[in-house]
Amino acid sequence: MNVDNCAIQSRQETVLNAKRAWVGLDGFIDKLVSVVKRREGQGNQFEAYATLTELGQRICEASGCNLNLELFPKCEKIGGNGPLLAGVLLAMGVNVRYVGTLGNPIHPLFETFASKTQAISLGPPGMTQALECHDGKLLLGYTYPMDAVNYENLLRQKSEKYWMDEFSKSDLIAFQNWTMLYGMTRLLQTISDEWLPHLSPNDHRIWFFDLADPSKRTREDLQKVLQILPRFGCKGKVYLALNRSEARIVGQTIGAPCRSEIEEDRMGFQRWLLTVKEKLNIDYIVYHCHVGAIAVHRDETTFVPAFQAKQLQCLTGSGDHFNGGFLCGRLMNFDLEQSLLWGHSTAVLYIETGCVPSYENIHKYLSR
Repeated sequence: MNVDNCAIQSRQETVLNAKRAWVGLDGFIDKLVSVVKRREGQGNQFEAYATLTELGQRICEASGCNLNLELFPKCEKIGGNGPLLAGVLLAMGVNVRYVGTLGNPIHPLFETFASKTQAISLGPPGMTQALECHDGKLLLGYTYPMDAVNYENLLRQKSEKYWMDEFSKSDLIAFQNWTMLYGMTRLLQTISDEWLPHLSPNDHRIWFFDLADPSKRTREDLQKVLQILPRFGCKGKVYLALNRSEARIVGQTIGAPCRSEIEEDRMGFQRWLLTVKEKLNIDYIVYHCHVGAIAVHRDETTFVPAFQAKQLQCLTGSGDHFNGGFLCGRLMNFDLEQSLLWGHSTAVLYIETGCVPSYENIHKYLSR
């Protein structure tokens, strides 16, 4: 790396070191497993189901009888949309405060994370069995601990003034995993009605929302939370993160169904995302799928093709790592294209290694 690049990298890292993020509100223990298709011996001597299609066909074949599937553990790690996003921000030097379900007392897997983020735990973590295949993953979650995430419990931990001061000092405020947190809609409603008027003005503050697969919530539930999001624009910029299925569900809910596939008509798909953003009356949509990522702002869209992983180490959480990398780009005042590149780089390095990449890792990857 030449002297100029070193100087640029140093300045960018300094910018991130000065940023503050407030992230919440879930917390899971992820147990990543393979599904055994054919066992050839003890331990790891087996052939796993390679694709969800193959696994799904086997399940369908068992209709009317019984099916015994063997799960072989790969690893156990911190999970939840919030902790994974916060982990990326931490790794790149952002000062993070985390609030979520990390255990009371803190679960051993979360102890280091909780210490680094001065975390406030609202209750016990959930648990997810992640059945990983080459073409995707099937997440089986125990989500009942998420009932601890509600407005009353937040106030049992700290006062309204404390939370408003925290928000006022934050450059990024991220609410993750709305789908599994049934208390979040009321919490967001209260924050928008009662807290926002007292927050310090900051046009550059980022309000980041990730619905996390709203397919199991009612259309009425989704409509209600989507109507709340624009209100946060009075004290910053509102971002909504969407993947392929989430975007389609949101489009149908607001009366703008998707009529083109990104693979077949990318420009038409980008125009559709622009329509969705306009109907939602928010500042940004950040969309990602295996084809690429799209950022939508005002009347423009920016597309960056996805990077291809050379090896598969870990798929679960790749979307959260993309979002974390993208947000670091925005916190460094990168334009949308550069920020999408940071998102892609963060995700692909995580998929290849199973580890959260550092700022230096990302910079080296993009400088190749």
